[in-house]
Amino acid sequence: MERVMSKEAIKHHHLTAIQHHEAAKKHEEAAIHHKHLAERHQSAVQAHENSRDGVVSKLKGDWRKHLDESKKKVESAYKTSARAHKKTREVAK
Repeated sequence: MERVMSKEAIKHHHLTAIQHHEAAKKHEEAAIHHKHLAERHQSAVQAHENSRDGVVSKLKGDWRKHLDESKKKVESAYKTSARAHKKTREVAK
């Protein structure tokens, strides 16, 4: 037996799918940001091996800023995921 969805259910289904897609994109952006963070950390480690003064301080500052940005991206992705999952649960009721 084929199940027919109402127009309202279809609309909610599409909105929920869009929210899940947005959450996935944000998670992907956060993953890319983490990759860049790891690359910057590797640069900082190499700089630390080669120098003990100003260059290391600047890299540490840049790395900290990048880490903070990365945390914000992850938090945003999780919030978007939570909203999408909440919407999915509401529609499923």
